[in-house]
Amino acid sequence: MLNDHFFEYASQKITEGQSFYASHIKLMVQSLNKELYELLDPTNDAIFLNPMLFAFLNDDTGKITLEQILYGAVPPEKRMQRVTVVSNSKGQIYLPLYGCITLPVLKEQHYTLITHNKDLRIEVFDGTTLIPHLFRTNPVLHESRVELQCVSNYFTEHYLPENYASQPSFCSKPKKVEELHQAVAILQQQYPRYYSLFCQTTKWLLPFTNSKSNSFASLGMHGVGFINTYKSTGVVGYLEDIVHQCGHVLFSALTYDTGAYFTIPPVTAIKDFTNDPNDDRTFYVLLHGVFTEALMCEAFDICLQNHVFDAQKEHELKGRYAYILLRFVLDIQILLNHNYFTPEGQTLFDAIYNHMVEQYKKHSSLLQTYDLTNQPYNFDLTKFNAKNKMPKTEHSSF
Repeated sequence: MLNDHFFEYASQKITEGQSFYASHIKLMVQSLNKELYELLDPTNDAIFLNPMLFAFLNDDTGKITLEQILYGAVPPEKRMQRVTVVSNSKGQIYLPLYGCITLPVLKEQHYTLITHNKDLRIEVFDGTTLIPHLFRTNPVLHESRVELQCVSNYFTEHYLPENYASQPSFCSKPKKVEELHQAVAILQQQYPRYYSLFCQTTKWLLPFTNSKSNSFASLGMHGVGFINTYKSTGVVGYLEDIVHQCGHVLFSALTYDTGAYFTIPPVTAIKDFTNDPNDDRTFYVLLHGVFTEALMCEAFDICLQNHVFDAQKEHELKGRYAYILLRFVLDIQILLNHNYFTPEGQTLFDAIYNHMVEQYKKHSSLLQTYDLTNQPYNFDLTKFNAKNKMPKTEHSSF
């Protein structure tokens, strides 16, 4: 098990990392729009850790305004009376920390948002024409402050793969949404140490569907777990994906100073040291990978110990668990017995390695129990069930 000292260290470094990112964002916002910056609370880092700010500062199109992104962060009595906003192709205007405005015009275009500060009433104009609208707050997952991001915008569409099925197609399915809520509830109840870090770093879960893409996280839109629902079928799959992708988010904060962990440039290609010319990962990406593998294994181990799932879902969980162990064995060989790490990096690596050795000793029998020979790069439940007989269902919490 990853011990309390490890999580205390991780929490401290993540706090430092989030503060580091927020400080840089503050300086950039101040330089771009000092008048707007002075309306904000500079002591509230959460304002400046908005994923859309990271994307905005990496974008040069000016398609979404800084005023739209920060509208909800300004105290109501100080809000700008007139703000230019842009809708998506569904006629939705997303305002972080505020809510979503839905218009009857189903196309992407710019509007003027008028705020009446006396009664906090808002109006939307297309030129001089008043446009009727509906307003709703942004939904959050379970009891966290993490938004289930069901509204696409220019930035999310930039980061998502081509030909994806948008978030609303997922969010309109109550059963699927409930399974995501259940996965977050399990983390809160069963793995509170991870859940605390998850809430500290993740701002959105953004579901999408694409047959040719993986789930992912990106520092270019820090704070978002992009969850591909194409293969993540059910609560067990979502549990794995949330721990995995949001584990990348928290690791990006933890290792904000990447140079503190490596004796070589973190962006050094693995294939420069191995005989695999097809492995395009860097050493930093590989460390990201083994870190999230350790988190996924601990989450699954806890669920097995506490009999969280019925027999059918536990069967799936064990198959996913075995596949993570198999991938870890392959990944870890590259990092062992080399002087790639500084003392701080070695301490972090040793904590991950020792935990995974413990996990392997405890659950290596799964590798003999299950046939994983037909698995692609990402675990495929349909292929797993084709090779491994499903037990009869029993009842439990989920």
